[in-house]
Amino acid sequence: MRGESRLTAVALGAVHGQGLTNHRSKPADSGFIAWAGPWAEARFGWPEGLPLDVEDEDGTTFPDHVIGVLLAQPDDAEIVRQHWQEIRSFGIEPSDEIWLREMEAVLPAVRTVAARLLRGEPVTHADVVELLEKAG
Repeated sequence: MRGESRLTAVALGAVHGQGLTNHRSKPADSGFIAWAGPWAEARFGWPEGLPLDVEDEDGTTFPDHVIGVLLAQPDDAEIVRQHWQEIRSFGIEPSDEIWLREMEAVLPAVRTVAARLLRGEPVTHADVVELLEKAG
């Protein structure tokens, strides 16, 4: 999705939170990649059709949902924090607003890959590239 990245393997654990994804990517994309998983989980739980820039029926914002996912998964939160800290050490400020727009643009591809993985189907790098190209 961000160019020069390559998915090499995904293994789903039997228990929530035990999945593993291996990939090769540009160092500057590490924060985005670490953040994308919690984003996808929060997006899955966000009410269908509700814009991301409003509050849900509980008065919670979408960024609150992402933070909730990170709080529930402290290991993932630590990985995101480390990557963001590293990016900031180079004078670059990570932008979850830009990342949010990027992820929304490929949401159909994310949903398709997730559905295939949950059914136990293999998903290749070529499959992901094809889905991203369709997403535009």
